[in-house]
Amino acid sequence: MTAPANASADLQTLEDRSYRTYKARLKASERLAARGQAWNASMYALSSALAVVAIGMLTVKDLYGPQRDTLMAGLSVLSLVASLVVGQLNYAVRSRDLQNNYKEIQFISQTAEYFKTHDPTRQNFERVLNQYRDLIRTGENQTTGDNYRGQNEGRKHLICYGEALVTSAPYLFLIAPILLLVPLIGSF
Repeated sequence: MTAPANASADLQTLEDRSYRTYKARLKASERLAARGQAWNASMYALSSALAVVAIGMLTVKDLYGPQRDTLMAGLSVLSLVASLVVGQLNYAVRSRDLQNNYKEIQFISQTAEYFKTHDPTRQNFERVLNQYRDLIRTGENQTTGDNYRGQNEGRKHLICYGEALVTSAPYLFLIAPILLLVPLIGSF
């Protein structure tokens, strides 16, 4: 952002930009938290179902047919790999880091608003602008969908639907535990 001569106008521009960034990063933090919760629920359900089914297989010998050991081993490996991948994505930590970042950016917006009306000097503008740039440089960036959700509460763009689908995808893995448990329940 290059600054024209009018510090008050520059502060207004910075206030507007930082507020939009704050709202987008708020949405990014919420998106990452939702993805983390979705994957955790799926991993807990699959792991629990595999444990229950393994115990059930001790008493019901023909459960899942002759390839049951291969099926259970494959599902266990799939569960392990999925949990390792999800662990590497570190959704909870990234969401918390974005939360800290958006709170700092919110403070920048408030500071620009204050200086705009109380002390609109070039020095104050440069100081707040440098703080904003540092936060942008050091924080995880938001997606285009986060920007849309931050700017247009309630209005959705096609990219927002795609991100919602990706965020909801882990819930599809809840089908696997149900499919595992139905034959076990039916055997009693």
